[in-house]
Amino acid sequence: MAWLNRLIASCEKAAAALDIDLADSRRHELLDLLAEPATWHASHPNWPSAMAVTGPPVEMSLRLDWSRPPSLRFVADVTDHRLGLVENWPRYLRHCAAVIGGEQADALAWRLCRMHLDGMPAEYRSRVLHGVGYGSDGSRRGSVYFRNRLPLTGPPPRLEDASHLEKMIFDARAAGSVQAELLGYDFADGQMIRSKMLCPLTRAQTSALVESIGRDDPRLGVARVVADAFGPQARDASLFTALQISTQNGTVGRKLYFPCTPWRWSSAQGFLELVTFLETLGVNLQPLGLLLDQLNADALTVSPGFLAVSGLMSAPSVTFYFSPDAPSPSGQPVPGSRAATAPRPAPDRVRTIDHLIAAGVRHLAAEQRADGWWADLDLGRRLVPHRPAIAQGRSTQFVTAFVAEALLDVPEAHALVAAAATALDRHGRAGHGWGWNEQSPADAETTALAIRVLAVTGRGIPAESEVLLQRYQQAGGGFEAYLPATGTPDAGVTAAAVLALRALATSSPGADAALRHLARSRQRGVWSSRLWATPLVATARAVQVFAQQHIGGRAEAAPYKELMAEATQALLSWPLPDNPFLLGQWLRGWAAAGGHSRWATVQRILLSLERQQQACGQWRGAPSRCVPRAAARYAGADSQDLVIDWNGVVTTASAISGLQALRVLSTGEDHDDASGVLR
Repeated sequence: MAWLNRLIASCEKAAAALDIDLADSRRHELLDLLAEPATWHASHPNWPSAMAVTGPPVEMSLRLDWSRPPSLRFVADVTDHRLGLVENWPRYLRHCAAVIGGEQADALAWRLCRMHLDGMPAEYRSRVLHGVGYGSDGSRRGSVYFRNRLPLTGPPPRLEDASHLEKMIFDARAAGSVQAELLGYDFADGQMIRSKMLCPLTRAQTSALVESIGRDDPRLGVARVVADAFGPQARDASLFTALQISTQNGTVGRKLYFPCTPWRWSSAQGFLELVTFLETLGVNLQPLGLLLDQLNADALTVSPGFLAVSGLMSAPSVTFYFSPDAPSPSGQPVPGSRAATAPRPAPDRVRTIDHLIAAGVRHLAAEQRADGWWADLDLGRRLVPHRPAIAQGRSTQFVTAFVAEALLDVPEAHALVAAAATALDRHGRAGHGWGWNEQSPADAETTALAIRVLAVTGRGIPAESEVLLQRYQQAGGGFEAYLPATGTPDAGVTAAAVLALRALATSSPGADAALRHLARSRQRGVWSSRLWATPLVATARAVQVFAQQHIGGRAEAAPYKELMAEATQALLSWPLPDNPFLLGQWLRGWAAAGGHSRWATVQRILLSLERQQQACGQWRGAPSRCVPRAAARYAGADSQDLVIDWNGVVTTASAISGLQALRVLSTGEDHDDASGVLR
């Protein structure tokens, strides 16, 4: 029929934009699955299918998962409701085998239909549902659902083919469910990969379940967040939510389904509020916008049916379910459809990382002086003057070394880094190092950053550079920030020193000792520095050090993998404020630790950085740099003053460095391996 052909053609165009292949063979597969149900619905004014609420007994869904590419799925009720189970039996077997695929499809279809349809009450309208789904990685998934309405009280079934049910029933009971409405199976390459059951929950059962799980629950943490946000406005309904329990490779999973009508998402405004909220959670909604845009452009409308949610707050998985609205004989949408056009988020709301970096580099270019210096962090520019400190005035050497080191890997900033390296090379005090500015004493952090910049940019490094830096190293391997030494090594300074020594491309016992000190000085995956009010700077540097280091020339893979896993978990649990400086440091550490670019926290950070970047490219924040009032009292937090970059130079460089690390990560990662932990 014309309407169905238009729907499939529209989905083909949307799928192409999502890199999902709906080639001729798959188009024919969809037509074979959907044509009869759509035709029957069009020829009967009241087709008695459980799926035919606003349109044909056809459902389409889009899964958006941070760890996997988008997938587009279709499900249909193939039952001819003019006939009974006996007459529909051949149709069930044929479609079941078709969605399973493979050499054993007929045998698997017979086994499943025999097990689930034997004894099913005749009054059940939609006994079997069949579905196929396609991913942008070329994958295909077939699904079969049986409407058994299996009671969950009493002993579990003892059928030989139903051993998989026991784990799911136990977990469903623990969640407070008393009945499974659907039992389903997923197939890939002709093999069963997942079993699942869908259990309807009342409002009281949903409330009890939600209260029993925390926001850090690995299966339903983000579902708890959605329920908390929209629960007060939801209406009572016999189907308030539905809990899916699944088993795959011995693991029991959970997913919570929210029907859009009682949760007030079926209207255009309600759906817009939903997608706006999901966007704040870091869900990438661009594929949804592409799909709905294409349907709307082809004068096709859909009604939101369900939202399925699972996973952690930092790694949400959401699936949107839509019922296509078939036109009336006049060609207009059927009156009474719940949402003539499902609204969409703007697909290009977030500028690309390239654009954010380019704008930030333009700001830094405007702030760089003709002599190559950047100047910021002015100790004399505040309402209440800074108390006497070890450094005075506006920083040039430290700010230039910090910014240039942050931009070392940014192609757009090569000219800026070269000019900064020339300034550092020309004005660095041979045999003394670099400090806050020309009038302040040298310090280990600025000297390490400057040496790394000069080494990476190919400047001639004085032979005494390593000796110069190692004056700050203590017997235990750690580096202090200032001389004379106070016996208090600093992890942030130590990590900067190791990066500088490695950039010199020499085998250094001092670097190996510093590496061991860093490994010992962490606290649950976190390193701290007394030169920074946040541990993120030291942590990002330390993780960068351990990402590719060896001790004494020997790879210590196992200890470092454990250390990096600790750092990854620490970063995930970090309460991040909307400070662009901190967001940049977090991204730098996350990328070095082997995180994944599609993690939801990363998406939220990108949204925040896009929102906070000024028209000139500047990010305004607080870099949290501390300046001790005296080297001898450097160890105490009360002996430091916090300084802010009024020109946004340090903050902007931090944001750019994090975005660059993320850009490199996203181009080199395997998107099928998105564990979020060191790979």
